[in-house]
Amino acid sequence: MLKQRIITALILAPLVVWALFGLPDEQLLWLFMAVLLAGSWEWAALAGLHSPYKKILFVISNGVMFVAAKYYLSDSVNVMIVLLSSTVLLWFLIIFWLALYDKEIIVVKFSRLSRILIGILLLTCTFISVGFLTLKFEHDRILILLMFLLIWGADVAAYFSGRKFGKNKLAPNISPGKTWEGVVGALVSSITISVIYANVMGYQFLIIIKLLVLSLVVVAVSIAGDLFESVMKRQAGLKDSGNILPGHGGVLDRIDSLIAASPVFVLGMYLLGLQE
Repeated sequence: MLKQRIITALILAPLVVWALFGLPDEQLLWLFMAVLLAGSWEWAALAGLHSPYKKILFVISNGVMFVAAKYYLSDSVNVMIVLLSSTVLLWFLIIFWLALYDKEIIVVKFSRLSRILIGILLLTCTFISVGFLTLKFEHDRILILLMFLLIWGADVAAYFSGRKFGKNKLAPNISPGKTWEGVVGALVSSITISVIYANVMGYQFLIIIKLLVLSLVVVAVSIAGDLFESVMKRQAGLKDSGNILPGHGGVLDRIDSLIAASPVFVLGMYLLGLQE
């Protein structure tokens, strides 16, 4: 399994870098939309839509939302900020709910309709986050790369530190394999990446502190995104969201952390004045 994960990552990483720095804005957003549409197909199964026709309808619905968002991104910054703020608030509510769910204080099974609506909202806001970052931020490609490095670097660090030192379970009733030691590894990774980035960009001390705080929050929320997908898979009776990526599962298994963290990263960068 580990060998497959490494091989897949070694293939995907150069493709991601090429797309970020080799494609113009328009093509990059269409490519990202295609990735999210693949994720939409998998989310349809999590939502309990097993008929191919219902899955296709769900994917089309998301596609319409993505296209509408794409052409609206250039017109109203305020609307995008409100949408991102609402999504960030939703994720913090999800984190609170996950804590209660793991303690079996509140055990709620989402209805099919709620899972459909949650999927449309979260996937659309992920597209809005990357689109807003691409079209409205200076150094947008570097910032997207930073976001990817924070999320995926934390994922790798959590995996290895959890395997090496993991003893205390993070959320045993949701994802038994995750540990607090893994969380510490993820946070250390985010600090390291942020410090390196800040020094390369020549940031002043106050900006570095802002970036460090934001990075820690982003990584914490990214872990919640992974846990939330685990709940969705469990309630749908699935082990993985798909099997398109050897060693990684499906597309959603690779982007679940991004879905959660991207609105936090983009909104934080904007509100803290780190977009320039």
